[in-house]
Amino acid sequence: MEADGGAEPVLGFGPFRLMPARKLLLRDDAPVRLGARATELLIALAERAGELLSRETLEASAWPTTVVEETSLRVHVSALRRALRDGEDGARYITNVPGRGYCFVAPITRLHETVATPSAARAPTGVERVPVDTLSALAAASPLPNRLTSLVGRESAITTLADQCAQRRLVNVLGPGGIGKTTVAVAAAERFHQQHPEQPVCFIDLSLITDAAHVNSALAAAFGLADFPDDPLGALVRLIGTQPTLLVLDNCEHVISGVASLVPLLMERTPGLRLLLTSREAIGVEGEWTFRLAPLELPSQSLGADETLAFSAVRLFVERARARDEGFRLSDADAPLAAELCRRLDGIPLAIEVAAARLEQFGLRGLVAQVDAGFLHLKRDRRTGASRHEALSAMLDWSHRLLTESEQVILRRIAVFRSPFSLRSALRVCADAQLSETDVINGLARLRSKSLLSRVTLGDIVKHRLLEQTRAYALEKLAHSDDEDAVRRRHALLVGELLAEAQRNWPTMAKRQWMTVHGTLLRALHTALSWSFSPSGDPLIGASLTAVAWPMARYLFLEDYETTIRRAIAALDKLAEPPLPLLVQLHVGMASHVQERLGTGPESRAAYDRAAELAARSGDPVHGVEALIGQISDAMGRDDGQRAAALARQLRQLAVANDNAVAAAVADRLLAQALHFAGDQPQARQLARAVLEHPVQRGPLASLAGVVDHRVSMEVLLARVLWLQGSADQAAAAARSSLQLAEMDSPVAICQALALAVCPVLLWRGENDEARLYANQLLEQAQRLGSGQWLYVARAYLDIADARLQPGRTRAQPWMDADRGTSFPFAEDQLLAIEASEWHDDCLTRADQGTAGWCAAEVWRLQALRLQADGKTAEALALLQRSIELARSQGALAWALRSATSLARLLQQQGRHDEALATLTAVHRQIDEGEDTADVIAASALLASLRTPEHQGQR
Repeated sequence: MEADGGAEPVLGFGPFRLMPARKLLLRDDAPVRLGARATELLIALAERAGELLSRETLEASAWPTTVVEETSLRVHVSALRRALRDGEDGARYITNVPGRGYCFVAPITRLHETVATPSAARAPTGVERVPVDTLSALAAASPLPNRLTSLVGRESAITTLADQCAQRRLVNVLGPGGIGKTTVAVAAAERFHQQHPEQPVCFIDLSLITDAAHVNSALAAAFGLADFPDDPLGALVRLIGTQPTLLVLDNCEHVISGVASLVPLLMERTPGLRLLLTSREAIGVEGEWTFRLAPLELPSQSLGADETLAFSAVRLFVERARARDEGFRLSDADAPLAAELCRRLDGIPLAIEVAAARLEQFGLRGLVAQVDAGFLHLKRDRRTGASRHEALSAMLDWSHRLLTESEQVILRRIAVFRSPFSLRSALRVCADAQLSETDVINGLARLRSKSLLSRVTLGDIVKHRLLEQTRAYALEKLAHSDDEDAVRRRHALLVGELLAEAQRNWPTMAKRQWMTVHGTLLRALHTALSWSFSPSGDPLIGASLTAVAWPMARYLFLEDYETTIRRAIAALDKLAEPPLPLLVQLHVGMASHVQERLGTGPESRAAYDRAAELAARSGDPVHGVEALIGQISDAMGRDDGQRAAALARQLRQLAVANDNAVAAAVADRLLAQALHFAGDQPQARQLARAVLEHPVQRGPLASLAGVVDHRVSMEVLLARVLWLQGSADQAAAAARSSLQLAEMDSPVAICQALALAVCPVLLWRGENDEARLYANQLLEQAQRLGSGQWLYVARAYLDIADARLQPGRTRAQPWMDADRGTSFPFAEDQLLAIEASEWHDDCLTRADQGTAGWCAAEVWRLQALRLQADGKTAEALALLQRSIELARSQGALAWALRSATSLARLLQQQGRHDEALATLTAVHRQIDEGEDTADVIAASALLASLRTPEHQGQR
């Protein structure tokens, strides 16, 4: 009879399952006979697999209240090995380090399952397998790092991990610092990809982030999704989809809570995803399979050179020593010393490599003496997640003592860099009265030669980088030094210079190259801002950094940057005489973020006006340009083309007066857009063509006009103008061109092309099926960006297309309630110009006031139809005539055709067929393309009916 089952932890290894709570070991579901002492020893070893447990520790587990002979432990371990069949068919479970202790070396699977009694034990529930589909090359977004050195002694671990990655969805490689988790994981991922070439492998290094709350954002940014700050997880899910992918997350331990929160959600929403993690501890989620990476193999006794080299720890030491000294050979006399050194280093690869780098300085016997003197005492506490790598810290203590005083100073100063840094940056931060630039250059070279600094190549750019553990150690040294604030001040000032350089490069550098060169500034900026606004910092420097950086927010993935801007403004407001240029930049930045989030409204307008007021007081033409661009953006958002055009002309005058070619190009671009919205389509078209030929193809980053290339914005504008001028086919081609250019630019550009060109032109043409497809694409992009305005428009386009495709369907208008509290006047006019049911009285007010000139003729036509429905025929006729006259004066043939069609239809209803025919013919004859568009088809059908014999001669 079976006993009742219950959920309990189970440790799986090879064919065995160990149930500590029941003191039970199963092999292939059959109980294994073990004595009580052997069982306790097995539990102690397996629960701390990969750790070297001393004789005292094991005796305390098996004989907690008894003093036993030393041979007792050896006898019980031997019995345990026999029961496990240790050594048969290559299986290894327990190894011994003479004089040090025992280690359980087999991979462990930690399960939580319902277990039956031994008499009817069932196999553990397996992990559900996910079908593998064919996949395009996704791994280019975040490829595996190249291995610069050979792997020693890890073939078995690599094979095991690669196999487990194929069988399971979540594998975690555990081990202390320096054990080689990253190296082995990368090699296993490479092996997995060789075996499954249809599945891409991506690599994310989490060591560069410090806040667990930013794990989602860090992953999104690494995949080039820096434009989607509001929903990075959603962006990742949409990128990966259901495609089979192996994602390697490296260095999870310091952000383990963020990883533990992300992983279940990511696995649930991306069924084809497999995860390979490296960490000091398990993340503790369902389905996790842990593999504790054991130290390298160590010889247990004195052997000759050849026999000693059979052990991987010694082989690694010799190989790395030869890399520095080709003449080094391990002799029989030195073999015991090498073995002893590796044993004292516990077989940890990183410690062995650092020791090998010191061989020339101390010699083999001297290295052993250094360990004996306590300079490399390895004390580990792997069970405390918050503790640092104690073994590595001891090793770094030792290495630090070997540095000269100037090298120690340089090491702690470069610790302020969270990402790879250039020699120029190191000189700016490290050099001072104490250290000359020559001292710093030579010191960096020596640090690199001593394996404390690595070189990173980004394209053709060579930079330096501290390992995360080394940097953490050096930061502690910096914190206890007298020069921390001076170093951090120099670093913050350097970040300001680099941000300014990034802005200067923006108009001329390709965006992909710009991101490669400047994209890592995010980490440096966070570091600099944290110090600047700290009690010992300088808030003026912080405000300056904030002002320079706000335009890069969407490209450098700066989360909640609006709050950062407000903090900087508050800091400046406390000063008796705050710098006006900084306040101008900050108010423009705040307004732009508010406008993007909530649309055009009192808050953003007040910030733009405040910036303009401050710019006027400062007399600084550069900041006057920024304030004017902000006010033009505000006017366009309110669909006030007249004011936008006046401000754009003012901007051009200011740019020309100050010989600012970039600002002049931006002014022409904005003026072309403003003229279009004001209703002057011929001038808008002419100026758009001129902007496309301008050598400057992108505005300054410190403006909304700088976010999207001129080519994209002008192709968007031409698509709209061409449609209004009656060139429907040319408009469609321009719209497609704008989207193609936008896809090579940015998600912001894609939104503009879809919202302002592709979807409107398709809906105007009556191509509703295709319009719906692109509206869905717009919705997806807008959700990634978190843009309220484009979300509003995308939902409306979808609703319009659905209503047209399903006649009689009730309009859902889901955006009306979802976007309360936002203000998008231009979007309201745009939607009404597409669909009559989008009526807003505010649209008529703007048309009557002349602010929304571009669509005024269409708004008046729709108002005339409303008057006609109310029986006010005479007023409707007059307004339709007025609409046609306005459209003709603007060169808006599309609106003239619509109004002429409505007027002809009204005249036909009154029996005035000849007048109707003449009115419509006068406009229709000007149309020479777009015969298959909805408006031309409707006009042509009405003309045909007016030309029938029964209507000839009727007045």
